Amino acid sequence: KLQFLYFIGAVMRRRYVAAMLGTASGCCFKAMEQKCHAENIVPLPLTQEVAPVKVSVRNSLKGVVHMMRVVFRGAYLVYYVFVPLLWAALLHTISERMVSKSTLHLLILQMFKTSGPCFLKLGQWAATRPDLFGKDFCVVVGNLHTDAPTHSWANTKKRIEESFGSDEMFEYIDEKPLHSGCIAQVHKAKLRGSNQELVVKVMHPDVEESVDIDLSLLGMGARAFAAVLPGSQWLSLVESCDEFTNLMRSQLDFKLEASNLQRFVRAFKDVGNVHFPVPIAPYVSYSVLTETFEEGCSLTEYQQDDVSQVDKQKIATIGCHAFFKMVFDDNLFHADLHPGNILVNKKNGIFSLTFLDAGLVSTLNKTDQKNFMELFAAVCSGEGRLAGDLILKGAKYDSCIDPEAFKNGMQDIISNVNTSLRRSFCLADVHIGELLFDTMDVVRNNQVKLDPAFTTLVLSIALLEGIGRSLWPELNLFKVSIPYILPHVELSDVHHLGPIITNLYQ
Repeated sequence: KLQFLYFIGAVMRRRYVAAMLGTASGCCFKAMEQKCHAENIVPLPLTQEVAPVKVSVRNSLKGVVHMMRVVFRGAYLVYYVFVPLLWAALLHTISERMVSKSTLHLLILQMFKTSGPCFLKLGQWAATRPDLFGKDFCVVVGNLHTDAPTHSWANTKKRIEESFGSDEMFEYIDEKPLHSGCIAQVHKAKLRGSNQELVVKVMHPDVEESVDIDLSLLGMGARAFAAVLPGSQWLSLVESCDEFTNLMRSQLDFKLEASNLQRFVRAFKDVGNVHFPVPIAPYVSYSVLTETFEEGCSLTEYQQDDVSQVDKQKIATIGCHAFFKMVFDDNLFHADLHPGNILVNKKNGIFSLTFLDAGLVSTLNKTDQKNFMELFAAVCSGEGRLAGDLILKGAKYDSCIDPEAFKNGMQDIISNVNTSLRRSFCLADVHIGELLFDTMDVVRNNQVKLDPAFTTLVLSIALLEGIGRSLWPELNLFKVSIPYILPHVELSDVHHLGPIITNLYQ
C-alpha cells in the first residue's frame, strides 16, 4: 500500500509524468532512427510543414497526461478520502461510541483540507449554513474560513520574484501569513519609502493544476449524475457546474481581481460604512496582488453568543444593504460571501464592513437581470403563479410538460411561506434552503430547464441567508430589499406589484 501511495503521489506531479512520457517518447524516436539507418532510409528534416503535426502530437500527449492525472486523482479521493469518511459516518450512525460526532466533524474538516481548492471552497460555503448542516458542524468546518492550508515562505518569495523580478521594492514582508484561503495566502508588507501598511496576496504553488483537475472531476461527476438520475437534466447540473468552473477559474487571475476591486471601490465611494481593499499598481500580476491593509476582525467573532444582539443587528443590516445594492443598483455582486471574506470594524460605536477576496464576482446580462428582478418581486409579493410564469418565460428550453401544474406548484410553495403576514420572510420563519429544494422538486417533476445564469446569484443569496441567520434571525431580507427593488419594479412589466410590496413591508 505504501509503495502504491508513493506511485500515486509521483504520478500526481507533472514533472514525473513528463519524465515518464519523455523517456517513452525518446525510446520510440531512438528505435525509429535505428530502423531508418538499418534500411538506408533518410529521415525527413523537421520543416515548417511538419510543425503542425508536432503541435498536434504534443497537445494529444498533454490531453493523455491530464486524463491520467484526473483518473488517479479521482481514485485517490474515492479510496483514501471518501470511502474512509463514509465508513466513519456509518459507524457513527450505528453507535457514537465507535465514532463520536466531534470526531466525524474533524474528519470532514480534514477531508475538505486535503481534497483540493475546489472542495475546500465548497466546505467554506457549507460552513455558512447551520440550518442545513447543524451548528456543531459549522463551528468545526468554519475553520476553513481563516485557517486553510498554507505554503512555505520560499514559495511566496519565488512567486514575487517571478512576477516583479525581485522583492526589493518591499521594505519588509512578514514571512508568516496573515490568513490563507483555498487559492492564496496573504502577508503583511510595506513598500520602501511609504508608511502605508499593505498586504501581499500570493497564489499557492500548483493551485492552477489542482483546480483544473478538480473541475474536470466535478464536470465528469455532474455529467454522470445527469445521465444516470432520471429528470436531473432539468436541474441544469452540467450548466451549473460549468458556471462554477468559470467562477473558480476567474479566481486564478489576480489582475482580474484587482479590476473587480477597482469597480467595487468606485461603486461604493459614497457609502461610508462599506469598504474594499485598493489594489496598488504596478505591483499586481497574474499570481501576486498587492493591496491596502484593512483594519477589522473577522465576522466570525461577531457570530458568537456573547456578542450583543444590537451589534449583530447593525452588522446584518449593513451587509444586506450592501448586497442588494450590488445586485440591483450595480449589477456586480460578490459571489463568495463567507465570514472569512468579511471584516468588521467598530470606531466610536459605528460599524463598517470590508469585503475581501473579489475574485469570485458575477454579473447578469440585461435580460437575465430583468428576469431575476421580476421573479424576485413576484416571490416578494406572494404571487406564486406569476413567479412560475416568469420562470417558464426565462427557461432555457420550452419543455414544460404541464405549465399549469408547474404554476400551481410554485403557488403552493409561496403560499406555504404565508406572505400575507407582516413577519413574512423573516429568517426565523423561512428556510430559504428548503424553499429552494422544494422549487427544485417542482422544476424536475415538470421538466423545466432552469437558466444557469441564476445559479451564482441564488448561491450568493443562500450564503447571505446563512450569515444573516447567525446574526439576526428576525431579519426580513425582502423588507431590506425594498429601497433597491421598487424603482426597478415601477419601470418593469410587473409594475402592478409595486403597491402590493409597499403595503406588505411598510
